Amino acid sequence: MTETIAPTGTCRNCGAALAGPYCGQCGQKDRPVNPSLFSLAGEAIAEAFDVDGKLLRSIRILFTRPGFLTNALFAGRRASYVSPLRLYLVFSVILFAVSAVVANRALVMPPEGNRIDLGGGMSIWWDDARPGDRERTIAQAERQVAVRTTWLPRAMFVVVPLLALGVMVLTWRSGRRFPQHLQFTAHVQAVVFAGFALLMALPRLPSGSFAEVWKAAWALASLRSAVILAVVVYTVMAFKSVYGGGWFRNSLRTVGVALMFAVLWNAAGSLILRYSRFLG
Repeated sequence: MTETIAPTGTCRNCGAALAGPYCGQCGQKDRPVNPSLFSLAGEAIAEAFDVDGKLLRSIRILFTRPGFLTNALFAGRRASYVSPLRLYLVFSVILFAVSAVVANRALVMPPEGNRIDLGGGMSIWWDDARPGDRERTIAQAERQVAVRTTWLPRAMFVVVPLLALGVMVLTWRSGRRFPQHLQFTAHVQAVVFAGFALLMALPRLPSGSFAEVWKAAWALASLRSAVILAVVVYTVMAFKSVYGGGWFRNSLRTVGVALMFAVLWNAAGSLILRYSRFLG
């Protein structure tokens, strides 16, 4: 049985009439059935760079134009940018990868006194009251770090929708439905995760003289403050761009969402660590 070839101007997949390079019925692109090697390689490279370029362009706009991607999505312009979920997942993976690296690095480094900072608001102490306390505590911390790295990203899939509910309450006169608030929250949360990852990746204070430690501490404190301020200003600008209103109102919205996120983040982390023996 010979293969039937669709005539020119029709889709070879479903047979619908073509009005452009893509089929309006099934979405398949009109390509030659017997392409040259150069044509095939060119199409493969173009598709690969188109996906990467789309992601990189979306990331650049996400950070440089607060609220723009959300407004574009609300206006129905979806094809030019990646989805909020994909951006959220990209920076979620980055954040928790950095968190795991920082925690594991802290566990293998010589401790300062009886405390080890594992990042993400998590520290461990031991009192050396009995032989082996330090080893047992570090072993427990390794298990907790593994559980946190596995379960905290999953918990965020509950936290982010709850934050979106908070956004909906704070902007209840906007007339938008929950899915749009969720899209806005995912965009902003991607930037928050990027800021968290940067804060976690900052170096620890060096050992040395008081002057050297003070100088490093001042520089790190200034950098941390700059990152936190940038995330806060970004969130205010995103609220203003998407929901309108003045700076004061959107600053209050940002404070409200930040407090809610802090409570949910700490609650999720505490529950995960408390029940780590059941989750590991």
